[in-house]
Amino acid sequence: MVAGVAKVTLAVEALTAAVLTARFVTGYGEPLGRALYQGVFHAVSSFTNAGFALWPDSVMRFVRDPWICLPLALSVVAGGLGFPVYAVLRRSWRRPERWSLHAKITIGMTAVLLLGGAATVTATEWNNPATLGGLPPGLRVLAGFFHSAMTRSGGMNSVDVSQMHETTWLISDVLMFVGAGSAGTGGGIKVTTFALLGYVILAELRGEPDVTAGRRRPAAPAAPAPARPEPTENRSAPQIQLIPAPAAGALDAAEEAVDLLLESGRAPGDILVLTTGEQHPWAAHELSFGEAAYWAQHDAGDDVFFADVSAADRARSRPVVVVAVNDDADRTVAARTLPVARDRAAALLIVCGDPQVINSALGAGV
Repeated sequence: MVAGVAKVTLAVEALTAAVLTARFVTGYGEPLGRALYQGVFHAVSSFTNAGFALWPDSVMRFVRDPWICLPLALSVVAGGLGFPVYAVLRRSWRRPERWSLHAKITIGMTAVLLLGGAATVTATEWNNPATLGGLPPGLRVLAGFFHSAMTRSGGMNSVDVSQMHETTWLISDVLMFVGAGSAGTGGGIKVTTFALLGYVILAELRGEPDVTAGRRRPAAPAAPAPARPEPTENRSAPQIQLIPAPAAGALDAAEEAVDLLLESGRAPGDILVLTTGEQHPWAAHELSFGEAAYWAQHDAGDDVFFADVSAADRARSRPVVVVAVNDDADRTVAARTLPVARDRAAALLIVCGDPQVINSALGAGV
C-alpha cells in the first residue's frame, strides 16, 4: 500500500513539475535551476493541497496562462481523489461497471462539484471587472475552473478573492465544506459523505426503509456473527493454479489475476482475495469506516472482496479465491491460511507467491 501511494504521488508530481518547469523556462525566461525549483515546489504544493505559492499574490500573475493554471488545478484534483480510488482504477480502469461504490461516488461527485462549481463561479463573476470581467471569454472560463478546483482544498488563487461577489463567496464556502475524496490529500467532510447525505435525504423523501446508492446499500447493518466453515464432504476439490512471485510482488500478481478473471467474464462477487501479509489498500480503506460496514460489503457479495489472514476463517466460500502470499517473514502464516483458502474456493484457487512456501503448505506437486 505504501509503495502504491508513493508511485502515484511521484508520478503526478513529476509530470506536473515537468510541465511547469518547461513553461517557466520557455515562457518567462527563468534559468533552468530556478525554473526547476519553482516547478517542483508548486507541483508538490498543488498535489498535497497545501496551497503555498512563491509569490505574494499566489498565482494571480498567471491568470492568463493555461500552461500554469491547468497543471496546478489538475494536480489538486488528482491529490484530492484519494489513493483507494487509484487502487481500484489500477485494477479495472477500463471497466467502470466493476469499480467499487466508493470509487464511483468519489469520481462522480468530484466531476459534478468541479464542473458545477466552475460553471456557477464563472457565471456569477462573468461581468465583475475586478475578477473575471477584464479577461477574454476563454480565460474567464479557465479562471472559473481554477477557482472551483482550488476551493475544494487547493488553496491557491488566480484572481482577487476579496473582490468577488458575496454569492461567489457562498459557493466557495460550500465547495470548501465538501472538500475532496477520502484518504486523499484534501480536506472537507469528503465527497462521499456529502453524496451519502443526499442518498439519505432521497430515501427519506421516497419513503424507502433502506438507503441505496447504485443498487447497493452503503448503510451497513450490525456486524454478522462469524460464519462457520462450510462442509466440504460433498464438494469436489477446487482446481489450484500457482503463480510464482516474490513476496514483494505477490499482491501485484494477485491483482493481475483478478483483472484476468474479470476480463474473462467472472462476476466481481465470485472472487475473494486473501493476503498473508500487508493488507490490500481496498481492505485497509474500508476497515477505516468500521468492521460493520466492511463485513456488510462481504455479505452483499456483489464485488471483489479483499481480506487478510485474520479474516480467512470468517470469509464465506466463493467460486474463486485468490491468495497473495506477501509475507516472507513467517512461513507458518501461509501454512495456516492456504488450507483454509482451499476450503473456501468452490471452483478455483489461485495462489501467488514463493512456490516452495506454497508447496509446503498445500502439498508437493501443486
